[in-house]
Amino acid sequence: MTTQLKKHAHQILTFCLTLFLLSGCSEDTLKNILNNDKTVDGLKEALKIGTQNATGMLGKNGGYYNDPTVFIDLPPEAKTTIETASKVAGIINVVNSIPLVNTLIQNSGVDLSAFSSDLSGNLISAFNRGAEKAAPQAVNVFVEAISKMSINDGKKILFNSNNEAATDYLKENTSASLAIAFSPIINETISEINVGVGNEKYNALNAWKLFAEQNNKLAELIQSSKFQDVLNNPMVSIALSDSQISAVKSIQPTDTDLGSYVVGKALDGIFTKIGIEEYKIRTDANARVNELLQDVFGQLDN
Repeated sequence: MTTQLKKHAHQILTFCLTLFLLSGCSEDTLKNILNNDKTVDGLKEALKIGTQNATGMLGKNGGYYNDPTVFIDLPPEAKTTIETASKVAGIINVVNSIPLVNTLIQNSGVDLSAFSSDLSGNLISAFNRGAEKAAPQAVNVFVEAISKMSINDGKKILFNSNNEAATDYLKENTSASLAIAFSPIINETISEINVGVGNEKYNALNAWKLFAEQNNKLAELIQSSKFQDVLNNPMVSIALSDSQISAVKSIQPTDTDLGSYVVGKALDGIFTKIGIEEYKIRTDANARVNELLQDVFGQLDN
């Protein structure tokens, strides 16, 4: 899309959202606007162009990664797991040197080498790259939803005091279809990132799955009565400090599938961008970029 076309797309989207946001107008005025076939057709076309422009921006290299409002980080529980595991790995190796603990770990099937890699940076990069690659796929889904928008839909949005009513309309009518479209693209992109786990190389999704599976086995073992008894054994108390024992006990189960999490965050990013623009139109006079907007909102201001 050329720079000029993008400028027009932004202006058209601004006009379109303004029509959605005229909650201060009289009902008769709104009905006149909405019952104009050309206005409704133009509104739909504006949304089509506008969503293409918005998803195009997110689909660029760094569209998610470099934007704090949509950046996709590790889920909190996964971040805690990785940070804790990196500290616990060395402690576990000390504990593992104690015969009582070594026997329990071997019998549990836990592979301690899974805790030796730093997944954070590679996973975060993969998450955001996947979202950026998937974002352009939203265009067709948005077009279909916009085409089905009725005059009554427009009225409901216009008379809604919610500052993101138009965004919520799109979210309600496109989220399920977008998740279906995004999922294979994001999972494929994440899978293209290679991560070392122990002496082996895995794609990022499989690396996380291996890490999470071993983490969950270890968490189950640590929470067992047998392991708790071992931690209270004088031999272990001599080998480890209270803080180290607390770190071992802090390991908790985590989700083995991050693909669905990334899909959800990628969609959140798209609707966040749309919502920001909608809020500007509702609240900021400087966002009224053409004569029509100035006339309409000038009357409302008066």
